[in-house]
Amino acid sequence: MKWDKNQWSQIGIQESEIPLYLDSDGVFMDFSSSFYRYMKEEHGIVAINVEPSRFDYADVFPDIDRPHQFISAFIDSTHFQEMKPYAGAIEAIKAQRERFQKIIVVTSCGDDPHVQKSRLKSYEAGLDGQFDDVIFLPLGGCKKEVMSKLPKGAFIDDQMRVLRPVVEAGHKGFLFDRNYNQDACPNEMQSFNIHRINCISQV
Repeated sequence: MKWDKNQWSQIGIQESEIPLYLDSDGVFMDFSSSFYRYMKEEHGIVAINVEPSRFDYADVFPDIDRPHQFISAFIDSTHFQEMKPYAGAIEAIKAQRERFQKIIVVTSCGDDPHVQKSRLKSYEAGLDGQFDDVIFLPLGGCKKEVMSKLPKGAFIDDQMRVLRPVVEAGHKGFLFDRNYNQDACPNEMQSFNIHRINCISQV
């Protein structure tokens, strides 16, 4: 169910002025599938599940110590720029352009020039021109500082640890449903007024 004008006004945001902020990986870009492909083709290691139930991929690669240590090399590889959006994500984002003043991506995939170039390359197939801005932060970097300087709006992310400080900065938070965030505490989500969604069009 989409939020209406009254719901936005109750948290001090005018609907006509709302920007939509999106995390990238795990929200509309299929990070895991590309990472699995990288692990198989570059290291000969095959993932045992489709979607991880742990953010560090320990359940998907049980025979590897700290599988997340491969992520930096994956981001530096050509596999990163070949990443695809989730099914239905392109259509959902395009539909939201009619509703939100701006759509801005805020991603902590890394801020080196070659990483930025690869990320923008991955958007070219279907998402080119859909975003008013793409803000790059260091790998795993906190989004609170940059979000505190941006106009208040709706923010979609797949991690509670990211959403907490963003909500504290005055934005409305939405947790994108993934296997690895099922342990998010319902009481905490309620206290932060964070809603769980499984499609961008539900905002």
